[in-house]
Amino acid sequence: MSLDDLRQRAAGEPVLLDQHGRKRRFFADLLARGPVLINASYSACTDSCPPAMHHLMQARPLLGAQGKGLQFASITLTPLEDSPQVLRGWAERYSLPPDWTLLTGTPAAVEDLRKRLGLGGWSAEPLETGNHIAVARLCDPRRTRWTHVNLLLPPRSIARMIRYELA
Repeated sequence: MSLDDLRQRAAGEPVLLDQHGRKRRFFADLLARGPVLINASYSACTDSCPPAMHHLMQARPLLGAQGKGLQFASITLTPLEDSPQVLRGWAERYSLPPDWTLLTGTPAAVEDLRKRLGLGGWSAEPLETGNHIAVARLCDPRRTRWTHVNLLLPPRSIARMIRYELA
């Protein structure tokens, strides 16, 4: 992705909050530091989100040296329910490391970022939690093509896909 493309995607990007209540912008604050693997999920999900988060946690150490510098983030699909405090509890439930960024915000801000990243569903329609898919978006400012990673695959397969894309 060229610097101009990145600037264009970042123009007017929404302000979100992380699990500590700090203001964050995805492109300016996270992606500017390097590649980010971000998934869309929500704290009350009992369907695909729990296995997806567990698979990601198991895949992370399998990335080896290629995973160094890769940031992990999750954005909620239910921002009205998932406050920073709820996200902190979610991080504890999944034993997420402290460097994993959990994002929430206004419904408009969450929907805006989801659309910019192509996350959570395959249509331009507003996302409903009942039809979300368990994928992560591997965003790398050095690449012109960003890819999706299926989070319901075995952790070794997830790690292999990520390593391939980061190579």
